[in-house]
Amino acid sequence: MPPDQKATASELLAASLRVRLSYDLAPIAVIGPGAGEMAAALRGVGYERIWQREGIDAVLSLYQPGRVFDAVVLTGCLEHLADGTRAFDQIDASLADAGFVCVTIAAQAAERLDRHQLTTDHQQPTTARMDSLMRLFADHGFQLHVMDAEAPHDATKTTLIGIFSRRVRKC
Repeated sequence: MPPDQKATASELLAASLRVRLSYDLAPIAVIGPGAGEMAAALRGVGYERIWQREGIDAVLSLYQPGRVFDAVVLTGCLEHLADGTRAFDQIDASLADAGFVCVTIAAQAAERLDRHQLTTDHQQPTTARMDSLMRLFADHGFQLHVMDAEAPHDATKTTLIGIFSRRVRKC
């Protein structure tokens, strides 16, 4: 990438996941409105087995018996889910033991997550807070591996990037 060009949130997340997940045993699930861009970034770092769904609610039906993912990537959909607990249950049931959950979320939505107010209301005034995202995942049994932010020239469009794993592995 040329030095004057910044990486997108999808490219940053894909590169960071590649360092942590060097194997390609099971597919990676990519869910949300940014699924196409994220899938392209993952392919760009060498992943080929990608299960992609554009719909925000696709995470609510993620689990299928026998289907396991090395990683579940949520792109711009976590803040819209009305049933966050069900989403985390689906992710946990679908994730390989050493798998990761990755998320990109508009920084403006982070404060809503802090209050566990998953909502479709984009008009609610919010501020960018990475700790909100970390608390939400910790409350559902996941630990942080990396947190970053992609900040384009327009600071109102900052995207938070997080990679998490289970605090306690499944038996």
